[in-house]
Amino acid sequence: MEHTLRLAVLDPINNGLQRKLSDTQLNKYQSISALLKAPNINLIIPDPKDRDWWVQVASRLRNKSTHFIIPTLLKLFTGKDYHPSDYILTNDDGTPKHDLLHDWGSFFHKSDNYIAIRFFNESSEQLQKIITNTQWKSDLTWWKSQEEYYNMFFNFKWNIESMKESLNNMYVDLLDRRKKDSVSELEEDSNIN
Repeated sequence: MEHTLRLAVLDPINNGLQRKLSDTQLNKYQSISALLKAPNINLIIPDPKDRDWWVQVASRLRNKSTHFIIPTLLKLFTGKDYHPSDYILTNDDGTPKHDLLHDWGSFFHKSDNYIAIRFFNESSEQLQKIITNTQWKSDLTWWKSQEEYYNMFFNFKWNIESMKESLNNMYVDLLDRRKKDSVSELEEDSNIN
């Protein structure tokens, strides 16, 4: 997410293999906060409400998740804005409704699920807005090498029998490779002697 914003700020015209940015240019902005102060940020994120969303992510979520401050994240994101009404874990002022709410084990209570789903939806929407505000054209150059594997995943018959067969084939294949490697090593050793 941060990298997409960085690329949009640094080069809103070119993307993919057409983009020519040096490491120095890519490292010009070291944080979301710095990116939000870039001269062209209003062109990339024209809506002040969207910029405020990014400011909140930078100050409240990104730094906390980077530094694993899970209890703080739980305090910030287990109130009525992020949880269904019957699953609110904090009072309006952010204090926990239960004594042990904001400990490391709180994710056992599926708070992480509610936080992740909401964040995924919001961040996907924000990224789409950023991409819309660039002049990027579709570039499938890098995708071509992955397309076959991607399609294999969706073409696979996802039923119990097919998955068992796939795992059995993998196990046999791994054993065959080990045998071949062992034989090759023995042959090499005999050639050396």
